Amino acid sequence: MTYPYVAIPQGLLILLFIFLSGCALNGDKQGGPEMKSLSGQTAKATSTGDLSLTDTRWILSEVNGTPAPPGNNDRQADMILTHDGQVKGFAGCNRFMGPYLLESGQFHIGPLASTRMACPQGMDLENQFLQALQKTARFGIRNGILSLYDARGRTILRFRANTQD
Repeated sequence: MTYPYVAIPQGLLILLFIFLSGCALNGDKQGGPEMKSLSGQTAKATSTGDLSLTDTRWILSEVNGTPAPPGNNDRQADMILTHDGQVKGFAGCNRFMGPYLLESGQFHIGPLASTRMACPQGMDLENQFLQALQKTARFGIRNGILSLYDARGRTILRFRANTQD
């Protein structure tokens, strides 16, 4: 007996992955910790006119201490963290999306999904950016700059707030 082949569009696979990832992050029923999203909490910087972590377009300026080069078509990598616990943005070549969690001073991003285009420019930046995002352990905002730190307290990414939008 043969079974027909069913093609599933890439967009549907990404949505399914995000949905299943979200289900996995809601805490297990075996007594594991339930992590909560930033939703309903405030994450305001007090030193820079009350810039918010959420709903601000953050433009990537530095990766592991090195200035971030422009991505494909000279477009800067960026991200937006929504108030409902989602992150989305442009990584240098592809768009990315996924959940983020903030709990007890810890800040975690991922797992992330992205589109899968090949670009003549921006692929190295994208790989470094997405890997660093998923190593994030905490954040700080000062003078319009968002800094993301790894578990050892090293600055892995820096962003500037886009106040033009």
